[in-house]
Amino acid sequence: MNWINFRSNEELKALIQKALAQRILEHAQAFALNLNDLELLSAFLEELDHEGRREQEAKEAGGAGEGGVIIAPGRDVPPGGVLVEG
Repeated sequence: MNWINFRSNEELKALIQKALAQRILEHAQAFALNLNDLELLSAFLEELDHEGRREQEAKEAGGAGEGGVIIAPGRDVPPGGVLVEG
């Protein structure tokens, strides 16, 4: 088994959910899954993959991240804002 790196609890949660869902699908007959169960589990895996791709694209894009605001030099700081010198 290979080690998998993760950066947050949410990323670990998604990795565990994906591994478990894949294992259940691999052994669907042993779990007596019906067609509806298989479809729901497959859709869940697709959603996890889609979220993973979105997160990866956001990481690659860089930028201010969640909730960041970049203000041009000489502009006023918005109410409640904090000026961070870089």
